[in-house]
Amino acid sequence: MANYPMLSLLAAPSDGVNEVQRVTKGGVISGGTWDLDLRPAGGPALTLIPWDVTAAQLQALVDPTLALAITVSGGPIASAAFNFTFSKNLGGKNLSELTASATNLTGAGHALAVSTPTGGVTGSFRGAQPGCILQDTTNGILYKNKGTHSTPKWEVPAAEPVWVLTP
Repeated sequence: MANYPMLSLLAAPSDGVNEVQRVTKGGVISGGTWDLDLRPAGGPALTLIPWDVTAAQLQALVDPTLALAITVSGGPIASAAFNFTFSKNLGGKNLSELTASATNLTGAGHALAVSTPTGGVTGSFRGAQPGCILQDTTNGILYKNKGTHSTPKWEVPAAEPVWVLTP
């Protein structure tokens, strides 16, 4: 078992939350390409994305350094929204919204909009490794990080057995 320092806080800790951003369509999309700017999340501007791209294909277009921190789901855009879930180094942060352009799409009333259905939340002691112990000094409660270093999830650990060695 790893040895971690004891952290302390004057109240119960708050959990981190990974942000989810969504690209949805307006009108009818029947062809063409669209653009997605990932620069607000530290990524590239993706251009000429086919209108019928799948989530797996769009995931492959995401910059390799961000592919581990952004998970793409949903789509294709003509029939369903795309969700972008930010984790790892981008997790537990309130990020600027991505931008999407429908300029090169075809179809009646075609449009794209970006929204943030789940805003990122920085939890108490973001950066604390999984397994770290935190003490609520006001209430005398111990919590253990069961999440990640970027999105901690503080839980009261279940009672663990105590081993007594006798000669």
